[in-house]
Order: sequence, then C-alpha cells, then structure tokens
Amino acid sequence: MRVAAFLRTSLSGFRLRIQWLQMNKSEMLRNNADFRKTYRQGLSYSNRRFVVYVRRNGLDYNRIGISTSRKYGNAVQRNRVRRIIKELYRAYERNIAAGHDLVFIPRVSTRDRGLREVEPDFIHLLKVASLWTSDEGA
Repeated sequence: MRVAAFLRTSLSGFRLRIQWLQMNKSEMLRNNADFRKTYRQGLSYSNRRFVVYVRRNGLDYNRIGISTSRKYGNAVQRNRVRRIIKELYRAYERNIAAGHDLVFIPRVSTRDRGLREVEPDFIHLLKVASLWTSDEGA
C-alpha cells in the first residue's frame, strides 16, 4: 500500500515537471492557414542549417511552427530535428523579440548534427533576422 502511494506521488510529480518543460499550444502554429500566411506575407532568412520565415502576428508572444518534408528523412529523423528546434527555441525564448510567427525549416545538413552543433547556427539565424534582443546565454 505504501509503495503504491509513493509511486503515484512520484509519477504525478514527474508529470508536472514534464508539463512545465513543454511549450504552450498557443505558442505553436498548428493549422495550415497560419503556415501559408507566414510563407506568403513573411520574410525569409537562411543559413547553412535552417531557413526561417518571420511575420508579425500582433500578439504579445511568438508562435512557432516547424516544417520538415519527407525529403529530410524518415519520421524518426524528422521528429528528432523538431525536438531539437523546440528545445533551442525554449532555451532562448527570452532573447527572441516577441510578437512574431516563426516557421523553421531545417536543411538536410542538420540531419546528423546534435543540439550543440546546430545551436550557433540557430542563434546566428535569429540575429540575421533581427529577432535576437540580447547576448545573454549565447
């Protein structure tokens, strides 16, 4: 009985920690119309690892979308790069100017790279797009 209560408490605490690290759904671009509007009305910036489309959204926060085509690789590779981009965005969210819709498109050159290898390119791209507000944490 005590073990079951301990596990329940531990697992619920674990779930709370995971939810704390996840991004809000309001911060994600979900529907196709938002992606198309960002592509059509936004500006694009690129470097050797990423392409980003940027459009003002009139909100107090950013919304991000990640687009990976099948050309990039299989589902495991596409989901891995999505997780890397989400983690980089979450880590540097405070340094990114608010009020934009951002669509990140990873290039094939990121496929075999880890988070630390693509991090400088991610920061560089945000600086090129004039979205980087400070050098804290860089």
